[in-house]
Amino acid sequence: MDFAIFDTAQTIMLASRPNLSVTEKRKMPFLRLYGNELDSQIIKKVLAHLESLPVQ
Repeated sequence: MDFAIFDTAQTIMLASRPNLSVTEKRKMPFLRLYGNELDSQIIKKVLAHLESLPVQ
């Protein structure tokens, strides 16, 4: 059930910005959900990791 709720929220978030690159689509939900909750150093590390993932 929790994953279904997350998937729906992610779909809504991404639908509001249809022209994002694959990397931006990975980063946007993270920033929207956790951007105000985590330390800036942690955010930088997570974003760097998301940018380093291969595009499929």
